[in-house]
Amino acid sequence: MALPTCFWALLSIPDLIILHVSATIGTMEPLKHAGITIDSLLLGQCVFDLVHPDEYAIAKQDLSIFLRRRMLAGAITRCRLRSVGSMAKILHPALSDTIAATWDIVDVVTYVVTEDTVLAFFHYQQNKKITSTTCGEQAFTTKDMGLLHERVSARRRPPSSQRVFQIYASKTQTRLFSWPPSSMTMASFRDAEPYQYNNVSLSSCMRQTQARAKLPTCNVESILVSYGQLLFYSFEINPNSTMTPSDSSSTQMPLSMPLSIPPPMSLPMEAHHYFQMRQKQCTRCGAVDSPEWRRGPSGHKTLCNACGLRYFRSKKRQ
Repeated sequence: MALPTCFWALLSIPDLIILHVSATIGTMEPLKHAGITIDSLLLGQCVFDLVHPDEYAIAKQDLSIFLRRRMLAGAITRCRLRSVGSMAKILHPALSDTIAATWDIVDVVTYVVTEDTVLAFFHYQQNKKITSTTCGEQAFTTKDMGLLHERVSARRRPPSSQRVFQIYASKTQTRLFSWPPSSMTMASFRDAEPYQYNNVSLSSCMRQTQARAKLPTCNVESILVSYGQLLFYSFEINPNSTMTPSDSSSTQMPLSMPLSIPPPMSLPMEAHHYFQMRQKQCTRCGAVDSPEWRRGPSGHKTLCNACGLRYFRSKKRQ
Protein backbone atom coordinates (compact mmCIF):
# COMPACT_ATOMS: atom_id res chain seq x y z
CA MET A 1 0.00 0.00 0.00
CA ALA A 2 1.35 3.42 -0.96
CA LEU A 3 1.94 5.56 2.12
CA PRO A 4 1.91 9.38 2.14
CA THR A 5 5.22 11.13 1.59
CA CYS A 6 4.77 12.83 4.95
CA PHE A 7 2.65 12.44 8.08
CA TRP A 8 2.50 14.15 11.47
CA ALA A 9 2.49 12.77 14.99
CA LEU A 10 2.68 13.90 18.60
CA LEU A 11 5.49 12.58 20.81
CA SER A 12 6.14 12.71 24.54
CA ILE A 13 9.08 14.49 26.16
CA PRO A 14 11.75 13.40 26.94
CA ASP A 15 11.48 9.80 25.73
CA LEU A 16 9.79 10.53 22.35
CA ILE A 17 7.05 7.94 22.73
CA ILE A 18 4.51 8.21 19.90
CA LEU A 19 1.24 9.40 21.47
CA HIS A 20 -0.81 10.11 18.37
CA VAL A 21 -0.50 9.56 14.63
CA SER A 22 -2.42 11.50 12.01
CA ALA A 23 -5.70 9.74 11.25
CA THR A 24 -4.89 10.04 7.55
CA ILE A 25 -2.24 7.36 7.97
CA GLY A 26 -3.19 5.77 11.31
CA THR A 27 -6.04 3.69 9.90
CA MET A 28 -4.07 2.47 6.88
CA GLU A 29 -3.14 -1.19 6.61
CA PRO A 30 0.35 -1.44 5.10
CA LEU A 31 0.09 -5.18 4.45
CA LYS A 32 -2.78 -6.65 2.49
CA HIS A 33 -5.22 -8.86 4.39
CA ALA A 34 -3.10 -8.75 7.56
CA GLY A 35 -5.52 -6.59 9.55
CA ILE A 36 -2.65 -4.51 10.95
CA THR A 37 -2.97 -0.71 11.01
CA ILE A 38 -0.26 1.93 11.19
CA ASP A 39 -1.69 2.99 14.56
CA SER A 40 -1.14 -0.49 15.98
CA LEU A 41 2.47 -0.44 14.79
CA LEU A 42 3.46 3.07 15.90
CA LEU A 43 1.47 4.06 18.99
CA GLY A 44 3.53 3.52 22.14
CA GLN A 45 6.76 3.08 20.20
CA CYS A 46 9.85 5.09 21.05
CA VAL A 47 11.17 6.91 17.98
CA PHE A 48 14.74 6.10 18.99
CA ASP A 49 13.95 2.37 18.78
CA LEU A 50 12.99 2.79 15.12
CA VAL A 51 16.33 4.31 14.10
CA HIS A 52 18.91 2.21 12.24
CA PRO A 53 21.55 0.86 14.69
CA ASP A 54 24.37 2.60 12.80
CA GLU A 55 22.71 5.99 13.29
CA TYR A 56 21.08 5.46 16.68
CA ALA A 57 23.73 7.20 18.79
CA ILE A 58 24.00 10.30 16.59
CA ALA A 59 20.24 10.66 16.12
CA LYS A 60 19.59 10.30 19.85
CA GLN A 61 22.31 12.82 20.70
CA ASP A 62 21.02 15.43 18.25
CA LEU A 63 17.37 15.06 19.22
CA SER A 64 18.19 15.05 22.93
CA ILE A 65 20.16 18.29 22.61
CA PHE A 66 17.27 19.92 20.77
CA LEU A 67 14.76 18.79 23.40
CA ARG A 68 16.89 20.15 26.24
CA ARG A 69 17.05 23.57 24.60
CA ARG A 70 13.25 23.71 24.44
CA MET A 71 13.43 26.46 21.83
CA LEU A 72 10.31 27.50 19.97
CA ALA A 73 11.85 26.51 16.65
CA GLY A 74 12.19 23.52 14.36
CA ALA A 75 14.91 20.95 13.81
CA ILE A 76 15.55 18.31 11.16
CA THR A 77 17.25 14.99 11.79
CA ARG A 78 17.75 12.81 8.72
CA CYS A 79 18.19 9.13 9.51
CA ARG A 80 17.10 5.67 8.47
CA LEU A 81 13.93 4.42 10.16
CA ARG A 82 12.57 0.92 10.13
CA SER A 83 9.91 0.46 7.42
CA VAL A 84 6.34 -0.26 8.48
CA GLY A 85 6.53 -3.70 6.87
CA SER A 86 9.62 -4.47 8.88
CA MET A 87 7.92 -3.26 12.09
CA ALA A 88 4.92 -5.46 11.34
CA LYS A 89 7.18 -8.49 10.98
CA ILE A 90 8.82 -7.83 14.36
CA LEU A 91 5.54 -7.30 16.20
CA HIS A 92 3.79 -10.16 14.39
CA PRO A 93 6.33 -12.97 13.81
CA ALA A 94 3.70 -15.18 12.20
CA LEU A 95 3.69 -12.99 9.09
CA SER A 96 5.31 -14.19 5.88
CA ASP A 97 9.06 -14.72 5.97
CA THR A 98 9.28 -12.82 2.67
CA ILE A 99 9.04 -9.53 4.58
CA ALA A 100 12.61 -8.27 4.84
CA ALA A 101 14.11 -5.90 7.38
CA THR A 102 14.17 -2.71 5.33
CA TRP A 103 14.89 0.91 6.18
CA ASP A 104 13.57 4.21 4.85
CA ILE A 105 15.49 7.49 4.70
CA VAL A 106 13.35 9.96 6.64
CA ASP A 107 13.61 13.59 7.65
CA VAL A 108 12.29 13.74 11.21
CA VAL A 109 11.12 17.34 11.63
CA THR A 110 10.47 18.28 15.26
CA TYR A 111 8.95 21.23 17.12
CA VAL A 112 8.73 21.44 20.93
CA VAL A 113 5.16 22.73 21.13
CA THR A 114 4.50 22.32 24.88
CA GLU A 115 6.53 21.46 27.97
CA ASP A 116 5.70 17.77 27.48
CA THR A 117 4.87 17.39 23.78
CA VAL A 118 6.73 17.37 20.46
CA LEU A 119 5.02 17.91 17.12
CA ALA A 120 6.88 15.67 14.66
CA PHE A 121 6.67 15.22 10.91
CA PHE A 122 8.06 12.11 9.24
CA HIS A 123 8.99 13.14 5.71
CA TYR A 124 10.18 10.29 3.47
CA GLN A 125 12.95 10.87 0.94
CA GLN A 126 12.67 7.98 -1.54
CA ASN A 127 11.02 9.97 -4.34
CA LYS A 128 13.74 12.15 -5.84
CA LYS A 129 11.40 13.53 -8.54
CA ILE A 130 9.27 15.57 -6.17
CA THR A 131 9.18 19.17 -7.41
CA SER A 132 6.25 20.61 -5.44
CA THR A 133 4.84 20.53 -1.94
CA THR A 134 3.93 16.92 -1.24
CA CYS A 135 3.01 17.02 2.42
CA GLY A 136 -0.02 18.37 4.21
CA GLU A 137 -3.08 17.04 6.02
CA GLN A 138 -5.88 16.41 3.54
CA ALA A 139 -8.71 15.80 6.01
CA PHE A 140 -9.42 16.25 9.72
CA THR A 141 -12.86 15.20 10.93
CA THR A 142 -14.73 15.61 14.21
CA LYS A 143 -13.94 11.96 14.96
CA ASP A 144 -10.23 12.62 14.39
CA MET A 145 -10.36 15.61 16.74
CA GLY A 146 -12.07 13.54 19.45
CA LEU A 147 -9.47 10.78 19.17
CA LEU A 148 -6.62 13.28 19.39
CA HIS A 149 -8.13 14.92 22.48
CA GLU A 150 -8.68 11.54 24.14
CA ARG A 151 -5.08 10.42 23.63
CA VAL A 152 -3.43 13.67 24.67
CA SER A 153 -5.65 14.56 27.62
CA ALA A 154 -5.17 11.08 29.09
CA ARG A 155 -1.79 12.30 30.30
CA ARG A 156 -1.25 14.43 33.37
CA ARG A 157 -1.40 18.11 32.54
CA PRO A 158 2.08 19.68 32.82
CA PRO A 159 2.49 21.68 36.05
CA SER A 160 3.95 24.57 34.09
CA SER A 161 1.93 25.67 31.09
CA GLN A 162 3.59 28.73 29.61
CA ARG A 163 3.63 27.06 26.20
CA VAL A 164 0.38 26.04 24.47
CA PHE A 165 -0.16 23.96 21.32
CA GLN A 166 -3.20 24.50 19.12
CA ILE A 167 -4.58 23.22 15.80
CA TYR A 168 -6.73 25.31 13.47
CA ALA A 169 -8.60 24.71 10.24
CA SER A 170 -6.53 26.54 7.64
CA LYS A 171 -9.48 27.88 5.61
CA THR A 172 -11.72 29.16 8.42
CA GLN A 173 -9.04 29.53 11.13
CA THR A 174 -11.44 27.83 13.53
CA ARG A 175 -9.65 26.38 16.54
CA LEU A 176 -9.97 22.60 16.61
CA PHE A 177 -7.71 21.61 19.49
CA SER A 178 -5.72 23.14 22.35
CA TRP A 179 -3.29 21.53 24.80
CA PRO A 180 -3.24 22.52 27.54
CA PRO A 181 -6.74 24.06 27.34
CA SER A 182 -6.50 27.82 26.90
CA SER A 183 -8.85 30.71 26.30
CA MET A 184 -6.25 32.39 24.12
CA THR A 185 -6.19 31.95 20.36
CA MET A 186 -4.20 33.08 17.34
CA ALA A 187 -6.51 36.07 17.13
CA SER A 188 -5.33 37.15 20.58
CA PHE A 189 -1.95 37.90 19.02
CA ARG A 190 -3.04 39.15 15.60
CA ASP A 191 -0.67 42.13 15.93
CA ALA A 192 2.34 39.89 16.47
CA GLU A 193 5.34 40.98 14.44
CA PRO A 194 6.92 38.16 12.37
CA TYR A 195 10.69 38.10 12.79
CA GLN A 196 11.71 34.82 11.18
CA TYR A 197 10.51 32.94 8.14
CA ASN A 198 11.76 29.64 6.88
CA ASN A 199 11.38 28.62 3.26
CA VAL A 200 14.11 26.02 3.32
CA SER A 201 12.34 23.59 1.01
CA LEU A 202 9.13 22.89 -0.84
CA SER A 203 7.91 20.72 2.02
CA SER A 204 5.18 22.27 4.17
CA CYS A 205 6.37 20.53 7.33
CA MET A 206 9.71 22.35 7.16
CA ARG A 207 8.23 25.83 6.70
CA GLN A 208 7.57 27.94 9.74
CA THR A 209 6.73 31.51 10.69
CA GLN A 210 7.89 32.83 14.05
CA ALA A 211 6.49 35.99 15.61
CA ARG A 212 6.56 38.08 18.78
CA ALA A 213 3.81 40.18 20.37
CA LYS A 214 4.08 42.65 23.23
CA LEU A 215 0.85 42.78 25.23
CA PRO A 216 0.13 45.08 28.20
CA THR A 217 0.76 42.30 30.71
CA CYS A 218 3.20 39.96 28.96
CA ASN A 219 5.34 39.15 25.94
CA VAL A 220 4.36 36.30 23.66
CA GLU A 221 6.43 34.30 21.17
CA SER A 222 4.75 32.02 18.64
CA ILE A 223 5.46 29.63 15.79
CA LEU A 224 3.12 28.64 12.95
CA VAL A 225 3.33 25.71 10.52
CA SER A 226 0.79 25.61 7.68
CA TYR A 227 0.18 21.96 6.76
CA GLY A 228 -2.52 21.37 4.17
CA GLN A 229 -5.93 21.78 5.75
CA LEU A 230 -4.43 22.36 9.20
CA LEU A 231 -2.48 25.13 10.91
CA PHE A 232 -0.23 23.99 13.75
CA TYR A 233 0.31 26.85 16.18
CA SER A 234 2.30 27.07 19.40
CA PHE A 235 2.74 30.14 21.59
CA GLU A 236 4.64 30.83 24.78
CA ILE A 237 3.91 33.44 27.42
CA ASN A 238 6.94 35.17 28.83
CA PRO A 239 7.55 33.37 32.17
CA ASN A 240 8.39 36.71 33.82
CA SER A 241 4.76 37.71 33.47
CA THR A 242 2.18 36.89 36.10
CA MET A 243 -0.19 35.91 33.33
CA THR A 244 -0.68 32.27 32.33
CA PRO A 245 -2.05 30.91 29.05
CA SER A 246 -5.27 29.77 30.71
CA ASP A 247 -6.05 33.26 32.04
CA SER A 248 -8.55 35.50 30.33
CA SER A 249 -7.01 38.45 28.55
CA SER A 250 -8.45 41.88 27.99
CA THR A 251 -6.67 41.87 24.65
CA GLN A 252 -8.38 38.72 23.44
CA MET A 253 -10.23 39.21 20.16
CA PRO A 254 -13.01 37.20 18.49
CA LEU A 255 -11.78 34.00 16.87
CA SER A 256 -13.51 34.96 13.64
CA MET A 257 -11.28 38.01 13.24
CA PRO A 258 -9.01 37.42 10.21
CA LEU A 259 -5.39 36.61 10.91
CA SER A 260 -2.84 37.82 8.42
CA ILE A 261 -0.24 35.14 7.74
CA PRO A 262 2.75 36.66 5.90
CA PRO A 263 4.21 34.80 2.91
CA PRO A 264 7.38 32.74 3.47
CA MET A 265 10.70 34.52 2.93
CA SER A 266 14.26 33.31 3.08
CA LEU A 267 16.04 34.67 6.13
CA PRO A 268 19.10 33.13 7.79
CA MET A 269 18.65 30.95 10.85
CA GLU A 270 20.83 31.45 13.87
CA ALA A 271 22.27 28.02 14.57
CA HIS A 272 23.47 25.06 12.52
CA HIS A 273 21.24 22.76 14.58
CA TYR A 274 18.15 24.22 12.96
CA PHE A 275 16.99 24.50 9.37
CA GLN A 276 19.80 25.24 6.95
CA MET A 277 19.25 27.94 4.32
CA ARG A 278 22.48 27.66 2.37
CA GLN A 279 23.54 24.97 -0.10
CA LYS A 280 25.14 22.04 1.63
CA GLN A 281 28.74 21.17 0.82
CA CYS A 282 30.87 18.38 2.21
CA THR A 283 33.61 19.91 4.34
CA ARG A 284 36.03 17.13 3.35
CA CYS A 285 35.62 16.50 -0.39
CA GLY A 286 33.54 19.52 -1.42
CA ALA A 287 30.61 17.50 -2.82
CA VAL A 288 27.29 19.38 -2.97
CA ASP A 289 25.08 16.39 -3.83
CA SER A 290 24.72 13.39 -1.57
CA PRO A 291 21.91 10.89 -0.86
CA GLU A 292 22.51 11.47 2.84
CA TRP A 293 24.50 13.95 4.95
CA ARG A 294 26.37 12.76 8.01
CA ARG A 295 28.14 14.05 11.09
CA GLY A 296 31.80 15.01 10.79
CA PRO A 297 34.43 16.66 12.99
CA SER A 298 32.85 20.05 12.20
CA GLY A 299 29.39 19.08 13.39
CA HIS A 300 26.07 17.56 12.34
CA LYS A 301 25.49 16.84 8.61
CA THR A 302 28.77 18.39 7.46
CA LEU A 303 30.03 15.37 5.49
CA CYS A 304 28.60 13.66 2.43
CA ASN A 305 27.48 10.05 2.75
CA ALA A 306 30.78 8.52 1.61
CA CYS A 307 33.02 10.75 3.73
CA GLY A 308 30.67 10.44 6.69
CA LEU A 309 30.80 6.65 6.63
CA ARG A 310 34.60 6.72 6.45
CA TYR A 311 34.73 9.17 9.34
CA PHE A 312 32.34 7.04 11.41
CA ARG A 313 34.40 3.88 10.82
CA SER A 314 37.63 5.68 11.71
CA LYS A 315 36.13 6.89 14.98
CA LYS A 316 35.01 3.35 15.85
CA ARG A 317 38.53 2.02 15.30
CA GLN A 318 40.03 4.58 17.69
